[in-house]
Amino acid sequence: MEFEQENDELEDAKAPDYSTILKDLADPEKELSVSTYYLLSDMPLEHFEELKALWPKLDSQRRDVLARNMADISENNFQVDYSPIATQLLNDESENVRLAALDMLWDSDRVSLIQPIIKMMQNDTATKVRAGAAASLGHYLLMAQWGEMNLDIEEPISEALIAQITNPLTPLPVRRASLESVSSISLPEIQTYIRDAYESGVPEMEISAVFSMGRSADSMWVPIIQNELENPDNEMRSEAAKAAGIIGDSSLADQLAELALDDDDLEVRLAAVTSLGLIGNAVATDTLSRMAEEEEDEALLDAIEDALEEMAMIGLDLDLSIIDWNEDEEDDGPLNFED
Repeated sequence: MEFEQENDELEDAKAPDYSTILKDLADPEKELSVSTYYLLSDMPLEHFEELKALWPKLDSQRRDVLARNMADISENNFQVDYSPIATQLLNDESENVRLAALDMLWDSDRVSLIQPIIKMMQNDTATKVRAGAAASLGHYLLMAQWGEMNLDIEEPISEALIAQITNPLTPLPVRRASLESVSSISLPEIQTYIRDAYESGVPEMEISAVFSMGRSADSMWVPIIQNELENPDNEMRSEAAKAAGIIGDSSLADQLAELALDDDDLEVRLAAVTSLGLIGNAVATDTLSRMAEEEEDEALLDAIEDALEEMAMIGLDLDLSIIDWNEDEEDDGPLNFED
């Protein structure tokens, strides 16, 4: 009996102190540690109810900071799940919180959220939230095509997105996000929307069109991607490089290698490195191996390591001894991205 009691006391000692966590959360001067944010994931129901009651009492700036930090963590850590919190925050009065809530749901498979997100795309007062909602709908379409959700969800989502694309009153950011989201569906009309956007003469729509070409993973777009890999605009070259990797056509590897080695824009080089890892042919192997030995930029080295690991995972015979495998120590201190 005493042994059982000691075990109960030990478990109590290990249990998170949610009273303190909620108190810290309410203090606008308190920076929460990473581990504290992790404890907000999968909260016990009683403490989640306490959080729901507390949240409206926080000032707008504090809510913005907390929501954005949770969104950033969720996008970089597959183990956390803020979807119960995010579902509540979709109706927050702050547009920044609503947008962060959508970002927290980037991998959600909750079918019950599809219609609320569609309504946000259609009716939210903030254009950036409408665009965020349109972007969020795209992952549902991808999950359906990957067999992770029922294909029945495609029709209502695609109809809602197409309505935004074809409505001349739709704000440009919403139209762009809608095109990018629906482009994963292989329908002739979607191909027409992509081509129309590419030929629109609107630079932002042209970039979204190239993004959409990549998301479609259709090799019919390879000639356009080839041309855009030489575009003088950095953003367009970067988007074309990403699209090249998703399409995975080995004929694009030489151009990607040139960009990875010599482009004057870091984002373009990073995109090219990642795409070489996806293509994974001899050109990619030679280029990435050479860069791993010669490159000094930390961001590029990280991207090269990821690309080589991607290639190793698909069974390519690589010498991975050229990679520095030292792992960064986990930072459990306070987050420093509140500004």
